[in-house]
Amino acid sequence: MSNTLHSQNAGRSGLAALLAVAVGVLLFADYGALSVSQALTGSSGNWLAFAGALQFAVLGIGLFVAPLRGLLPWSMVLGMAGLWLLAFGHAVPIWAMGNELTEYPGQKTAAVYLLLTPALAAGALVGSCPESLRLHRALWFGTPLLLMCAAALLINPRWLTIEYYAEPAVFFGMFVLPAHQPLALCLTKLALATFAAQPDAHAARWRRAMPLVGASLLLGVVLLTGARSYAAALVLALGVQAALSGRRIGILVCGGALGLVVLQSLASEVVQERLDPTQALESLAYQEREQAWQVAWQAFAADPLVGVGPGQFAAAGGWFGRVYPHNLPLEIAAEFGIVGLCCLLALFGPPLWWMARCLWLRRNPGPLGQFAAAFLVFAMVGSLAVGDLIRNYFAFFALGLAAGPLRAAAGAAIAPSSAGALATANWARWREVTS
Repeated sequence: MSNTLHSQNAGRSGLAALLAVAVGVLLFADYGALSVSQALTGSSGNWLAFAGALQFAVLGIGLFVAPLRGLLPWSMVLGMAGLWLLAFGHAVPIWAMGNELTEYPGQKTAAVYLLLTPALAAGALVGSCPESLRLHRALWFGTPLLLMCAAALLINPRWLTIEYYAEPAVFFGMFVLPAHQPLALCLTKLALATFAAQPDAHAARWRRAMPLVGASLLLGVVLLTGARSYAAALVLALGVQAALSGRRIGILVCGGALGLVVLQSLASEVVQERLDPTQALESLAYQEREQAWQVAWQAFAADPLVGVGPGQFAAAGGWFGRVYPHNLPLEIAAEFGIVGLCCLLALFGPPLWWMARCLWLRRNPGPLGQFAAAFLVFAMVGSLAVGDLIRNYFAFFALGLAAGPLRAAAGAAIAPSSAGALATANWARWREVTS
């Protein structure tokens, strides 16, 4: 009997360790998909397929460690189910007429089922198991990216910018350095994790200062990429993280000043022009977005209840291919209508309410809770000006990730028999161990 119990515990520990590795790769080493593709095919590919496959791997391993049932409130489950039904409802008439979805509408419809839903479920599972994401260990997965960024700063800082977005720099023929917005996203996750990985109060002062210094330097590099929307989103996310952790705002201001010093000392003319507020509103990127927002509003007004369908925004504006409004709420409104907006509210409402409750009651959700909340804020703000529903899949992962620690810290009522109670108990034990 004891041997059987020992083998079961050993098996569960092994699965938990494997889950921690998979989560670390998914969150902090997803950029590696470009290098793997470069090594295998000679050209860097898209890492969305890699992220989607890894999410299924996290779910497959995690289901042996913790149950999924009850980890999310019913409103979030119904919100995701609503997007399922809307996507299916728009596809059925096309199939009934013997036609097929064109490339982009087909990709977006499939993404609702195969990318966004697994992201939400994987995030919820990780959020219920604190041992699956220990930030100070997971940060090691970002080491190759940081080394490539340091090399780029020494050799040619323009490698970080939009100039190398289509053809990123490659080291040693296989290590690909993403540029501009993809790089800013990767560095943002590292910055938020660094800021959250705070040593205990008894540690030496220099050790307690390291997370702030590290996050500030990463903020400076994010600014160097010239990704305006992501840089602004990171600043807001760090502010929320500081408020949740109880840190003084003056410390955060000092960190921001350090990031600006890095920017001013290394930024090229391209970056300085992109971050100039007087030129941002006159840039071609903003003018294109403004036109797309107007078309999205017109598409919503034409079919306000359920929208024009996934990926059909382009046809509404007379465009072809992968065209989207670069604003997630407007995209949902145009393609899924009022019903889709209600689903989006059902998904984002509970985590935002728990976050507000934690801020109001001054409850610290712990390092992973701080990271999850800040990551969610970053994803929300960034999605207002960057990418489409597919590219912003990580917002759904952040939603699931934030549900466990924020709900536990906010003291929301959870049924004793649900898996949500298990998540709350896990977090309680985690605080006892780390306090």
